Amino acid sequence: MAASMRLVSAEASSSTAKAPAAPSSCGCDPPADSYGTVKNPQNGPSQADIDACAELPILDVNGKSYPFRSLYTGSEKASQQLIIFVRHFFCGNCQDYIRAVSHAITPDALSHLSPPAAITIISCGDPSLIPKYTATTSCPYPIFTDPTRKIYETLGMIRTLDLGPTTPSYMQSSLLGVVVGSFWQALSSGRSALKGGDFSQVGGEVVVRNGKVVWGRRMRNTRDHAEIAELRRVLRLPGDAEERVRRSSSIRDVVRRSSSWARRSSAGRGSRRSSSGSPLRKKQAEVEPVSKGDGTILNRRAAPTGTGAEL
Repeated sequence: MAASMRLVSAEASSSTAKAPAAPSSCGCDPPADSYGTVKNPQNGPSQADIDACAELPILDVNGKSYPFRSLYTGSEKASQQLIIFVRHFFCGNCQDYIRAVSHAITPDALSHLSPPAAITIISCGDPSLIPKYTATTSCPYPIFTDPTRKIYETLGMIRTLDLGPTTPSYMQSSLLGVVVGSFWQALSSGRSALKGGDFSQVGGEVVVRNGKVVWGRRMRNTRDHAEIAELRRVLRLPGDAEERVRRSSSIRDVVRRSSSWARRSSAGRGSRRSSSGSPLRKKQAEVEPVSKGDGTILNRRAAPTGTGAEL
């Protein structure tokens, strides 16, 4: 646990002390500046890079191994695949990103494209944390892991703790909220606190169409995922990408309600309270004069409203 706290502290302090990124072992990193950020984010993974990691393993939620190529090859696969590489499972920046992607790019929208598309998320943590990550981000897409980071390295994705100079539009949490949230998620994970993945590893995005890389980018820092509008354009999603992204700002409330990793409330819990045992607030009905026919005047009151049931 102490090690986990040190990692979170190191990530927080990177906003003021920017350390150069460590190069990947494959030697295929694009040039980095003195702050450890890639100068050209469009210099994404090439076809040769994808081919080189085709047989490297990824793990599903049950720890079962599959070759990386299984994500984008096979007759049952959508011919257009967006593969998003995120950081460690406790990263609040990436959690905000996956929430935004899930809101702005839905599986239904992808299924109606021509050619159809699909999205897969890959992290570098332990597969046992996939269920909590899925619940926390409300992600509808499959999530796999690359705990060895071999695929990250082969695709030239760097390691850095640099926050970068700007806050991307997909970020819904403050820096303090991200740091506190990451710390609490690690703390509440018990023995899994050190299984979130390498805190220094950043990711990127790749689009593979009919087995060929058509677009890709590497993150330059810990908050440098591709903007949602850019993903929508690359995937050829119809409609106003910018408007869709602006509408995705409504997920802020969802973020606040689901910020707890250890204990997430079920939908509506706490917002509805039973009124049993409490006095009903009855609206006073107006008295309406009614003639019986023989000249007798009766007073009829409307039935009281409200039954005390939950709203």
